[in-house]
Amino acid sequence: MKDDHEEGSWMLAFAYDVKEENENSTNIESISEEKFLITSLQKAQVTISDYHQSAQLINCVKFNIGVFKETVRKSLVEYSNIIEKNHMPPSADHVSYSILNILNSFRAFIDHSNYSISKTFGKKSKPLSKWKKAQTEIFDKHFEYRFIYKLRNYCQHVGIPPVTMSFSQTAEDEKIKCNIDIKTETLLEERTVWGAKLTKEIENSPSLISVLSVIKGWAKTFLELSGMLIAFKQRHALIGAMDIISLRSRFGLPKHGGKLCIVFTPEDQPKPAFLTLKMHWLPEQTTNDIVNRNA
Repeated sequence: MKDDHEEGSWMLAFAYDVKEENENSTNIESISEEKFLITSLQKAQVTISDYHQSAQLINCVKFNIGVFKETVRKSLVEYSNIIEKNHMPPSADHVSYSILNILNSFRAFIDHSNYSISKTFGKKSKPLSKWKKAQTEIFDKHFEYRFIYKLRNYCQHVGIPPVTMSFSQTAEDEKIKCNIDIKTETLLEERTVWGAKLTKEIENSPSLISVLSVIKGWAKTFLELSGMLIAFKQRHALIGAMDIISLRSRFGLPKHGGKLCIVFTPEDQPKPAFLTLKMHWLPEQTTNDIVNRNA
């Protein structure tokens, strides 16, 4: 947030809409230029932004899990139409695409979390070591997590997940079951991506590995791991969030409406024809989310 090209300073300000002669305009009111406060708020913005980015990636993975489930549901509907209306059988392609989206968003979550913790605390820091240890423990403990983690590597080298889709129905059960599987022999055509342990596990698996079962087990481990991360990021951002959330009462501002911001003000110069302000909005909504998680 420092400006290397202009002389001036940052100030805390409050922006609010004003209606004048049937026209709406925005007023920006200076609140404080206290350097310690501004520095604290700038640091808070960094930690809160980091929390928000992690939360977004977690939500992205969850969204893709939901899309996968909905794709499976639609495939069941399409199959029912085959029986009733003699339609074309559903394709497994969309299922493969939705799985690939899960794999890529999950890897983005892992890579970003490693990078952000390393950037904030250092490559040899305790927080990074603890986070990587948590990943290793889950990787070693759960086959489903290992499989999904390495399946992304497989897709990176080979292509979309090689799934097959079939449907079954027993005489005792009226419901149609959707079976989404991957052939182990197909996976083992590219052995280098799996590692020795997982290669052995795939060799010892049935000829078809149930994708539905694997994703269900992996999703539980993802929720556990992402819960650890967001709790850590929340604790790290909490002090800054409390600083921001206290500003309205501290400076006698309205509880609702308007926006808090930090504005760069250049040093006194001849009055320009127009003034362009450099402004950063304070993340009040995300701040409330962080504080409410701690309630």
